[in-house]
Amino acid sequence: MGADGKPAGNIGTVTINFGVKDSSQNIPVTHNIVKSYEYKDVTETINITAPEGGDFVDNQTKEHKSSEIIPVKLQVARLVTTDEFTGEVTPAGDWKANTVDDSTKQLLTEFPERSLPTFKCYTPQTDKGTITDGKLSSFPLIKNGQPVQDFTVKITYKSNNPDYGK
Repeated sequence: MGADGKPAGNIGTVTINFGVKDSSQNIPVTHNIVKSYEYKDVTETINITAPEGGDFVDNQTKEHKSSEIIPVKLQVARLVTTDEFTGEVTPAGDWKANTVDDSTKQLLTEFPERSLPTFKCYTPQTDKGTITDGKLSSFPLIKNGQPVQDFTVKITYKSNNPDYGK
């Protein structure tokens, strides 16, 4: 036993007195290992900027604004083991999706595809992913066994008639 009263290591020596003779015994000491889960949130932030002269209407406040920021947060989890004596935490499992889609009741393994606002005579452009039929592509949540880092996707709008007004 250490000075703090906790076991000093995996194997220790304890002296046991039986009557007049001393006897030594090796007694294996096992650390208590606890299984739990480690959680991590990953955020996709979508920044949408309306074309000049265009605006969005906030559905809740009815306020007109020229840009919109949409954070999408998903969670991942993995099994870990903790040695209660040393405090050492060791991953024991792979990262897995841990956010359930409210409508499908399925785990979200990727950031979902998103419909974008439309502006007459303008086409949405993005710096990440693709836009098809007015929808921003989905993005993976886990790559090579690791959760992706937080990231931002910028959406702007390009005029379909760039010579208009010249």
